[in-house]
Amino acid sequence: MDHTASDASSPYPVKDFRFRVVILCLCICCFIASLDTIILSSTLPAIAASLQATTTDAYWCSASFLFAQSVVQLIYAVVARALNRRTCMLAALGFFGFASILCATARNIQWLIAARTIQGVGTGGTNALVQLILTDIAPLAERPKYTGLVTLFSALGLVIGGLCGAAIVQHTTWPLVFWINLPICVPTMVGFAWCLDAPPRQSSVWTAIKKTDWGGGIIVTGSLAGILFALNSGNAVYPWTSGRILSPLICGGVGLLGFVAYERFVARENAILPGRLFSNVTAVSAYIMALLHSIILWTATYYFFLYLTFCSHSYLGAAILMLPATLTFPPSAAIAGHIIGRTLKYQLANIIGFAFLVGGLSGLANLDELSSVGLQIGLLLIVGTGFGIPFISKVFMAQTAVAEDDQYMATAIVSTVTSVGECFGVAVSSTTFQNRWNSLLEKELKQTVLSVVIKGSDAERSTALLATLDKETASFYRHIAMQSFQTVWIVMGSLAGVALVLSLFIRDPKTKEATPTESSVEAIILDKKKA
Repeated sequence: MDHTASDASSPYPVKDFRFRVVILCLCICCFIASLDTIILSSTLPAIAASLQATTTDAYWCSASFLFAQSVVQLIYAVVARALNRRTCMLAALGFFGFASILCATARNIQWLIAARTIQGVGTGGTNALVQLILTDIAPLAERPKYTGLVTLFSALGLVIGGLCGAAIVQHTTWPLVFWINLPICVPTMVGFAWCLDAPPRQSSVWTAIKKTDWGGGIIVTGSLAGILFALNSGNAVYPWTSGRILSPLICGGVGLLGFVAYERFVARENAILPGRLFSNVTAVSAYIMALLHSIILWTATYYFFLYLTFCSHSYLGAAILMLPATLTFPPSAAIAGHIIGRTLKYQLANIIGFAFLVGGLSGLANLDELSSVGLQIGLLLIVGTGFGIPFISKVFMAQTAVAEDDQYMATAIVSTVTSVGECFGVAVSSTTFQNRWNSLLEKELKQTVLSVVIKGSDAERSTALLATLDKETASFYRHIAMQSFQTVWIVMGSLAGVALVLSLFIRDPKTKEATPTESSVEAIILDKKKA
């Protein structure tokens, strides 16, 4: 397929076989990213037992992945802009595949943590580049449709990941959760290498490198690293009042302020995040809503699964009961994406979606250990729909709210804050859950003596222990767990309410004209016929 064979006024490739291969590869990237993110949650106890890991070590198996995934995304965006998307995507998949081998062959927990960090570097790259490549190869009006398609695969990864992880724990050995990545990753790399390429550059690579704002990239990455380390470690590894938490948190915050000054007064026209990206309400709302949506999504995914285990469901049973949410997420996202693509209107979708979330999360706040399965399923259907409807619009909002040449970095910002939201979700929900648990526990200890004391820091890993306790003690801990879950849902419902209010202030684009970005010509489908 030749780009020149398409409409001469369009810089986008013809939708031939190779175009479809690229779209399929992007879908697979989203699938393996979500699969790998969710599958470890149900297999981590078995991995920790096999490698004789401490609670802190086991925690860092997940936290190191999220940490690395979040901090590298802007760096990938900067490098991809200086070089090309194909090289960066192949590098990201290479990191991911190599790290999967290291994870599967890990002989101790330190090895596994290091390998998971490398794997996060790869996943962060694929997450960032999927939307950037879509920005390159699809007109603005068609992007919601393709984003809906990749969302279907992402949700499929969540469904399969939860079920496979639970099944692997019960029926086989944990290295399989990492080996299954390779048969998926390798063909995807081949597909990108064959079908996605960049045309000859108008300037040399060295010129592009010199013009790149590396200083800004280093400052913002280092600042995010400090903040995310504090968020990932607070309450889980060190107390929030510890200098080991406050120091990186304060330094990261000061670093972000320094980054703003650097971009304005030093980088100027070469700034990776120029001030005009934050110059209107719709763009800023898109970034904030992407952050809030991610916080709520990953909190709900983890803590409702944990809630089901406290209701005495097995890991596999809990994964099956999560299906109503994971199966309503993709179709609602796809339908919303189709409508947004046809109308170029997204405000109503955000209002409806976050209204569903507020209602669904309010319902979750009333659940306890005796709630019926029917009620649980009904609320999950509402929450899953609420997550899906606004999912597509966050990237589309950011792209339509900025100038054409800035759509690339606006997309990168949305991708980055979405990953940062995962870390914030872990920090906010974990702190909320543990503080509520400890408060209720301290109140009980003043009135009676418990045979076993389970602190908030150990609560999330105590479901197996409850089965060994006497009925009265186990019932007490299940009761305070339910109250702790209710507090988490109230906090998440409040955040959804903030997003709902923000959605009232965004503005739909004034025109239906979908114009390309300047970088759109950088990624085309190879014309193998012209050999």
